[in-house]
Amino acid sequence: MNLVRNDAVYFAQIGFPNADTQSSSSLVGDAGTFDVSVVDPDDPSTVFAHSPALKLPENAYTLVALIGTKDDPQLFVQVTDESAVEIAEGTLPEPGTLLEALRANENLTAFADAIQSADLTDLLAGSTEYTFFAPANFIMDNFGSMTTEEQANALRSYIVEGKYTAKQVLDAGTLTALDGTKLTVTTDNNAIFVNGVQVIDVNIAATNGVIHMLNGLLSSAPAQ
Repeated sequence: MNLVRNDAVYFAQIGFPNADTQSSSSLVGDAGTFDVSVVDPDDPSTVFAHSPALKLPENAYTLVALIGTKDDPQLFVQVTDESAVEIAEGTLPEPGTLLEALRANENLTAFADAIQSADLTDLLAGSTEYTFFAPANFIMDNFGSMTTEEQANALRSYIVEGKYTAKQVLDAGTLTALDGTKLTVTTDNNAIFVNGVQVIDVNIAATNGVIHMLNGLLSSAPAQ
């Protein structure tokens, strides 16, 4: 069998379930909505299963399997967020919240410390999802000396309500941080910038949101 996506072969020669020869493949693919079919490789007009608007989300593992029999084949689709996979693998401590994800990343522990010292942990403890634009540790050294209230206000300019993966950030163009700061997203030579600050890592997974790492401070945050 061939798995066809938007009229192009995506996986070739996949074994039919319950046959003597079965096969599977995996790859890192782009997110989006696609027309997906399983066809006979010798006669592409013979379609065994078809999904006209299959959504492949970003920052997730999507299992697409052909199940059933030749007389009644079906496409089975299951999406698992990357955070759940990392928890299962032990790379993200449970419950896998944004704070756990920050502390699990050796380059973002300073931002986690800042969130805690600014008494923002209660804000992030509920069911609301957030997107963090978190400066890397070597940048947080320049965050400045502030009172708890000043630090909390500054950190709110790095936090957006809602989960925005990298593609969604680009699609949005402009986001509004918790303090009202407008975050303008631009690109240059395939790099993403937020208010002129480069994003150096994207889609760091958490169960209640997502983190994008910055290599600088946003203009609204005071520096030493």
